Amino acid sequence: MKSSRIDNPIYVQKAISSNVNIGPVPGSQIWWWSGALIFTIVVCTIFNKGWPVGFPLFAWLAGTSWILTGKDSWKFLNRFHKPRRYVFAGLLYHSFLEGEGIAKKNSGA
Repeated sequence: MKSSRIDNPIYVQKAISSNVNIGPVPGSQIWWWSGALIFTIVVCTIFNKGWPVGFPLFAWLAGTSWILTGKDSWKFLNRFHKPRRYVFAGLLYHSFLEGEGIAKKNSGA
């Protein structure tokens, strides 16, 4: 339980403590995505390419910056993670020190 102090404000609405979003762009990513957009425009202008090439480049740059610097990117990326599968195996324990003796007994020598 959190300790409540008089100095700490108590927010009634969650919107007061949340980050500002501009459309689909998270508030913490505005500078990264605007930099990616400017870089995409410059590259498309230099190489004389249109938005069919520029949009995937922008999506790749914005997605990479969101994955690396985003606040909750793990919530989206965990959808693609395959959970571990635990299996009980019926293997016998053999010590490494006794391994050679067991091999000799099984070979009949």
